Amino acid sequence: MSRGATPGTVAALETPFFPALLVMADWPDGVERGHTGFGDLTWDGHTWTGLGPLVRWDVPEEGIGGWTPEASVRFAGALEALLDQMGTAVRGRAVQVWLALTETPGGNAIKAGTTPFPMFSGTFGSRKLERMARGMGDLTHDLSFGLVMGPPFRARVSVRHSHEDQIARYPTDTGFRHVQHAVKRASNPPVW
Repeated sequence: MSRGATPGTVAALETPFFPALLVMADWPDGVERGHTGFGDLTWDGHTWTGLGPLVRWDVPEEGIGGWTPEASVRFAGALEALLDQMGTAVRGRAVQVWLALTETPGGNAIKAGTTPFPMFSGTFGSRKLERMARGMGDLTHDLSFGLVMGPPFRARVSVRHSHEDQIARYPTDTGFRHVQHAVKRASNPPVW
């Protein structure tokens, strides 16, 4: 596996297991840690709060190409509580997700011999408040966050030499002369 799962975790994936996602979010008030089971879970020297059915994750499939995949997370809650969070500035803040194997459904104990491994690393992006029809008391709304994986494609590409970079560095060079000479020197270096 390319995610860095330990041999014990890989072996446990071949036996019956119950998945749980561990989430660490860089919130303005401090780092928040939660998991998709019930009760408190201890891992990596931290306590992860059980969120149970109040949270739903959609993690993108892995792929190659120039597009940046986006994940999303939804938090169910009462309208007033979610409105309090709407004004919180989280865009661009880090979020990480690990997959853990537990002993029981919705469990809060990591399966013996296994270690959680990374599933997602990115930043908070878009945010949307939605009304949901569910029979869970006053939990009538979801606050949905779009999560961006890694830097945007344009940011990754802009590390390389671009037209804008060329204009900024060499404003009088309209024919990419410096680039052409650099390519020529790299492919056919002068011999003395």
